Amino acid sequence: MSAPDLASAVSRWAHRTPTVKAAILVGSRAHPPGDSLVAAATDSDWDIQLVVGSPAAFHQPEWAEGLGVGRPRAYVVRKALWSGGLKINLALAEADLDVMVLPARPLRRLHWLSVLGCHRHEGRTRNSLQLLAYAIRPHWQFLKGETWLGPLYARAATLPDPALSDRAIRQLVAGFWYDHRWVLRKIARGELVAAQRALHLELAEVNFRLRHTLRLRRGQPSFEGARRLEQLAGPAERAAMTLDARCAPEALAAAAERAALTCRQLADELLGPASAPTRLDSPFHAIPAREQKQETA
Repeated sequence: MSAPDLASAVSRWAHRTPTVKAAILVGSRAHPPGDSLVAAATDSDWDIQLVVGSPAAFHQPEWAEGLGVGRPRAYVVRKALWSGGLKINLALAEADLDVMVLPARPLRRLHWLSVLGCHRHEGRTRNSLQLLAYAIRPHWQFLKGETWLGPLYARAATLPDPALSDRAIRQLVAGFWYDHRWVLRKIARGELVAAQRALHLELAEVNFRLRHTLRLRRGQPSFEGARRLEQLAGPAERAAMTLDARCAPEALAAAAERAALTCRQLADELLGPASAPTRLDSPFHAIPAREQKQETA
């Protein structure tokens, strides 16, 4: 499927489907080709937002047949973070389509609250608009429904990305040190798969969130969840965020220590050395004694 075809298919389908109030192309496919940081690759998926009267109608894949691109080979429905919407992943014959299905009523309410200026202050209206902005910025393209929804999206795009408060950072870092000690305990017990899993799900994830917040505070471009890290970060920054977590005691212990050093550095930069939670003293050894003896023999 060539680059413009799927957006055109969604546009044609949306305009003949009254229950679809708006359709918006977002993600890398909506970005200008010259933007090397976020421009779509040839194998990029398609990200579409649909604003509808009732998201419940999208729990089944029959609607997708109206796009004229064949029945999906896979159809996955997840709960979206925003206002009772759905996140739907479709594997099509020649492309992948990620659809965010949003209920129209909360968006209309958000529109009028933002017209009144409620988004200028901290609160639910601002938080909701920031979630919307994260999905659409820096570029989006209306396929249907721009008349009433366009001004709301324009206001959302002016808001800064949400960043962690100092209190939230302290809580996050304190949790890191607790989980770090847990990982060392698992390594010492020989529960290496559990330790490997926690390294990525817990320790690395905290560092990604701290790095994202630090870049935002510096006014640097950033994406959550390590997205675009290779394009954004320099060699030293990438090395600090990379974990070599092979399922072996010494490799896992080294990865845990690298994650700990990165967390310490990020916390000190964000909070100052005097304010950041400190590493927990631990009686646990990263490598079981029997393996240490083998290594030194």
